[in-house]
Amino acid sequence: MLLALQKVDTTGEPWTTYRGRHDISVSDTGVRWAIAKLGGDPRLTAIWEDAVSAPRRHRPLRWVHADLHRGNLLFVDGELTGVIDWGCAAAGDPAGDLMTAWLFLDERGSRQFRRELTEFDDATWVCARGWAMELSVLALARRGDSNPFVAGIARPALGQLLAERAG
Repeated sequence: MLLALQKVDTTGEPWTTYRGRHDISVSDTGVRWAIAKLGGDPRLTAIWEDAVSAPRRHRPLRWVHADLHRGNLLFVDGELTGVIDWGCAAAGDPAGDLMTAWLFLDERGSRQFRRELTEFDDATWVCARGWAMELSVLALARRGDSNPFVAGIARPALGQLLAERAG
């Protein structure tokens, strides 16, 4: 599904202003505020700084959903049957969708997902980590556990990101 979406022609489309936008650093102040509010873990800061300093995408834009997590993925008998909430969809960097490796998949699934999507370079995956962290820290800093559904997406994603950072 992801690769099919990204093959749709984006000629003439402007860059998204949401996840997958050309300049991830636009979120810098908010992400740093959220990291501080959540205790200031330097590993989160390092993940974010890696994403901000990663080379920017200069290849053609791709269509991205930009909000792929379990709340927007529909399954029947374990098979993906649909994707909802297309309000953030736009042309941008595919890293905006690759963040699902942490927002939806467990550690094993994330590794498999990344192994299968060989067309994406390391810089794209670094940015994808940044997008997953941005969504997670902002959600938790703003809402904490008051929305158990959102916290149930954000907390495991941060756990995976931190585990990867540790090594």
